[in-house]
Amino acid sequence: MMRRVVLPLVLVVVSFVAGMVVTGRVGDSSSADAQTPVTAQSAPIQPKASLLPSTTLPDLADVAERIIPSVVNISAQGSVRQRVAPWFFDEGFGYRTVPTQSAGSGVVIGRDGLILTNAHVVGNAGRLTVILSDRRERDAELIGLDPYTDLALLRIQERNLQPLA
Repeated sequence: MMRRVVLPLVLVVVSFVAGMVVTGRVGDSSSADAQTPVTAQSAPIQPKASLLPSTTLPDLADVAERIIPSVVNISAQGSVRQRVAPWFFDEGFGYRTVPTQSAGSGVVIGRDGLILTNAHVVGNAGRLTVILSDRRERDAELIGLDPYTDLALLRIQERNLQPLA
């Protein structure tokens, strides 16, 4: 019993001391005197002029205003089969179907209703719903899925969408 208490306590103390030594909080006093203390009156560090962008950055409100109509919300509903463990006698033996739901975002890439999203969002979905930026909802069809690049292509029956430019 004593070993169960002492060993973890010793490990915690040794780890604490090692951390103090590594971070420089414990050491000889001569190295502590050599450090210059930082005071509140110190001037803030200014970045070098060469690190600053030479042109002005775009106004993010303008960028968002152009991009938001191309961004959509994707809702996926489906189901998976799960094996029931033998100790859950109230569920029975074998398999049961469990509903799943996921959500994600996508971007319109074609005026004819093509939408690019992540494959992990639409994975095993039986029903896909796309919500456009103006809150219109459309059922979607899975055109293609690549789990290695985690990309999926959907199509909705909607024309004259604004693709991401």
